[in-house]
Amino acid sequence: MNSKAGDLILAGILLTLSAVFYLETLSEAYHDTGLATLNNAVFYPRILLLALALLSVGMMVQAWLRWDQGHNVSLVQYLVPVGGVLVFTILFAMIFMVVPFVLSGTLYCAGIGLLLGYRRHLILLLISVAVPGGIWLTFEMILGIQLP
Repeated sequence: MNSKAGDLILAGILLTLSAVFYLETLSEAYHDTGLATLNNAVFYPRILLLALALLSVGMMVQAWLRWDQGHNVSLVQYLVPVGGVLVFTILFAMIFMVVPFVLSGTLYCAGIGLLLGYRRHLILLLISVAVPGGIWLTFEMILGIQLP
């Protein structure tokens, strides 16, 4: 599979996921609970989903404009990292409401970094603590959205 086809497939999957998740935020369950008002827990994910959709469209355009068709990508070499990321993401989603966000986010970031082959452990540790901590501070202090 050449990289153009892989980019188009990935962009299509991301665009489809952003559309599905955006439609989920329009669900009646959010309107009945009052979560569909401005500046709430549904508003900000919609902004992120819109950004994901725009990036997916940009990726599609870039793939179509690219002329190099000779670069082939072996999908087998990406099986373990991508499969591991999927497993870590599913585990993170399953423990999200049970384990505090900063702890589960730190473990998630560190696990993803190790799976993807990053071996500078000190920097990985700092990033794994700083990213979930920054997200927690942003949601709790700036946006006023409580995380578990």
